[in-house]
Amino acid sequence: MFSAIANFFLWIPVFFGIGIAIYDLLNPTWIYNGGGFGVSILVIFIAVFRDQLLELAKKLQIFHPARFFRMLTSHLLKLVFYILLLPIFSQAILFIAGFTIIRRFFRFFRWILSPQIWQIIKPFIRKIFGLIPWKFFWKWGRNIYKIYVKGTWLGKGMSLASSQGVSTIRQPLFWVEKTFKKLWSKFKRFQIRMLRWSLKKLRNPKISFLKKILFIRQRKIKWNISLKMNLKSHPILWTGLCILLVSFGSLRMGMRHDLLGTKTLKYPIFRKEFSGIILKNEIKGNSQRLSLRPVKIGNWEESLPKKVRLTSKEINKDFRLGDKVLLKATVMPPSNPVAPNAFDFSRYAYYQGIAGVGYTDKNFKNKILVKSAVGPSVFESWREKLKLRLFEKSDSNTSRFVSTILLGERYALPEKSLEIFRKAGLSHLMSVSGFHLVSLAFIFFFMVRFLLVLIIPLSRKLDVKKISAIASLIFLTLFLFMSDARLPTQRAYIMTALAMIAILMNRSPFSLRILALSAIIILGISPEALFNPGFQMSFACAGALIGVYNKYTFFANWNGFFSKIVKFFSQTFLTSIIAFSATLPFVIYHFQSVSVIGIIANLVAIPFFSFVLLPLSSLFLIFPLNGIEKLLTKSYVFFEKIAIYFSEFSFGYFSFSQFSIWFLISAICGGLIFLIWNFRFKKTLISFFILLGVVSIFTHELPKILINKDATVLAFEENNKLVFATNWKKDSYASKQWMMIYGLDEKPKKTKLCYRKHPCEIIIKGKKITIIRRFTDVLKHIETACKKSDFIVVSALISVPKFCKNKIIDLSDTKKGYAEITIKPLL
Repeated sequence: MFSAIANFFLWIPVFFGIGIAIYDLLNPTWIYNGGGFGVSILVIFIAVFRDQLLELAKKLQIFHPARFFRMLTSHLLKLVFYILLLPIFSQAILFIAGFTIIRRFFRFFRWILSPQIWQIIKPFIRKIFGLIPWKFFWKWGRNIYKIYVKGTWLGKGMSLASSQGVSTIRQPLFWVEKTFKKLWSKFKRFQIRMLRWSLKKLRNPKISFLKKILFIRQRKIKWNISLKMNLKSHPILWTGLCILLVSFGSLRMGMRHDLLGTKTLKYPIFRKEFSGIILKNEIKGNSQRLSLRPVKIGNWEESLPKKVRLTSKEINKDFRLGDKVLLKATVMPPSNPVAPNAFDFSRYAYYQGIAGVGYTDKNFKNKILVKSAVGPSVFESWREKLKLRLFEKSDSNTSRFVSTILLGERYALPEKSLEIFRKAGLSHLMSVSGFHLVSLAFIFFFMVRFLLVLIIPLSRKLDVKKISAIASLIFLTLFLFMSDARLPTQRAYIMTALAMIAILMNRSPFSLRILALSAIIILGISPEALFNPGFQMSFACAGALIGVYNKYTFFANWNGFFSKIVKFFSQTFLTSIIAFSATLPFVIYHFQSVSVIGIIANLVAIPFFSFVLLPLSSLFLIFPLNGIEKLLTKSYVFFEKIAIYFSEFSFGYFSFSQFSIWFLISAICGGLIFLIWNFRFKKTLISFFILLGVVSIFTHELPKILINKDATVLAFEENNKLVFATNWKKDSYASKQWMMIYGLDEKPKKTKLCYRKHPCEIIIKGKKITIIRRFTDVLKHIETACKKSDFIVVSALISVPKFCKNKIIDLSDTKKGYAEITIKPLL
């Protein structure tokens, strides 16, 4: 009975912690997430010290009030001593947790109660809280805290070092300060004495009370905290750890968002002269993209944005990092998503520190005001010199290809070439990723190991394997900075570096634990990477490969010479299938297109790319000799021919309409269960998630009518096709995104619905829609349109008449980047 009651009380904070963790995910504000973090630590503490807490409860007779109070008074001094030994961090966590619990307690009751009851109760609560002198408590509490920490008043004119010259008004404050100083010094001495006494008592084997209750023996610590323990035997500990990770992730994401504090532009800036310092200089096809730190915008010199990104159609080869330049440009705020579940460029720009994006004026000659106004770092200047040397040697596609796969210039190749690689399923090779770093690291690893083995005295005395791993780690670090250290490159570096560290520790580099540790490190540094498709796909691919090859053994007995050749190509083909299957749900959900022919294309292209193109490109980057350039050019032309050949297959490339988020969630859950867990109902649960994914495909509905942010472009779905009622070129970016959502590759055909009519009336799905694009026509036609039409789309901000409030869609409805109209079918 006692154990059942005790377990019941131990589980109360567990359920409370789960509730707070869920609330933290829904409300990512890091100040209040401290409560969830504190409760999760409390849950873990209860789980780890469960047996000791039960023993303490029995000794103190907690469930017998009279005995409990007797024991409490007898051990009062010890209890005070234990509390004094608690760290300041725990006090801060408990304070935040208490404040958060009280705050969420009222939020919870506000959520439970109906709005009518809450409106009645609210004045009484305000009156009750209004009676409490909050300012008085805050003022004196703050002063007492300053005395408690610093030992002196820190307010203006309140530093009272001595009693000389102190006015009669401030005399009491001085004696309060002096008293607190004396009390604090005595308290410190008492704390030191008690600490010495406790250490002496702990050495005494006769006194086992502290050892049994506060401290655990070593074997019990190992038994309690072992990560191999069964979930059924210690559910409280695992629940607490899960709550801790969820709360910490939410806390870190909120902190990252608040600490960045990127101030994005609220309004566009048209054709103004910009003077700024070049932070990044990128070549994008036949254009140039500059990231600037503005110094002056027109006559505006104060509160300037920290970073803007401008695109110029003319490539200026004289621009260098750190130069102060003068440009004439138009800058716009980063665009919001243009459709439901579309790419949110504003969120991406916020985490990159970009306040606005725009383009330079063609007719204005860009000037360099100050050469090297701000000197770039060593690695930036080194990278810039390598890039310039490449383009000075030759401005062909070969130099652009080397710059793409080694220097991180993602858009250096022309758009046509990138489209060919995308259709052939080889686009993942055109950006620095984990594949590039792993290939280069292990090529360098085996090359260094081979050279060291040739030196027999060294190979006998030293551990050649570990020296090669250290050399590869140094090489990887240099390559990271050479390739601009973008987020995908950092992710790949952390994963590969942990694999090399595993070799140094005599562990297997291909382990799910290393993968999990790298994910924790990456998300701890930049938690926004969780929403990046590249992060999701790389970890899904790596996890699937490690999980499958650890679980199943393929080609184990193929040891002959010809068998090894067949084994290599068979493993390459199997790896392509596993990687394709693991990344397929993410590709379908994020990009709405799949290249099936990419499995065969990767089988041919990856060995050639790994053993020919990557080594040759590295040699050409370091030694740009004519012989290496010719050989690399021929190799790249052959590689491009492979991509062109596979991209021409009509059956190899498929486009899909947008899928539901539940499709992706079911795919992730099913894959994790298949690779990690083994239990009785494994197949049943996998079948359930497969069924959930299939049902989500057929039940997901796309928006019937879409409107862009300026309310100038309107499109609707008809017979599984997207029809544009207005000119789609007025917002080509939104139009292309809409076509991708509906799974269309072809350009939209010109329709004659509303191209020159002002206003225009169209009937969609039995509903009459009026489009008014001129502000002058609003006053003339708004009343008649309200009477006749079901919906009215206006390209302006207007005061909505009361009798048609629910019908009008204006610029206030398209602030989020788009607007959609849902038409329910008639039953």
